[in-house]
Amino acid sequence: MEQTVQKLRDNLASCISDLKRDHQIMSDTDVAHDMGYIRGLSSAIKTAFDPEYYKYDYPECRQIDRLVERIENMCWESGSRF
Repeated sequence: MEQTVQKLRDNLASCISDLKRDHQIMSDTDVAHDMGYIRGLSSAIKTAFDPEYYKYDYPECRQIDRLVERIENMCWESGSRF
């Protein structure tokens, strides 16, 4: 299970890194697609952490939510409309 979560985290980190680097030259549709993928990965990580994570206030889940929010804000501020 831990290997699966680590692979999900690695994939999330890679996707975020790529989006940070390329979001200004990507189409809005591509940014929206990547953001959906990031949201899905973050949900999968939180579910692997605890299938009922939404019932509790875990620092790990808050950290993931803040990360996704920062990425969304970065894309909005650069002019992407997804």
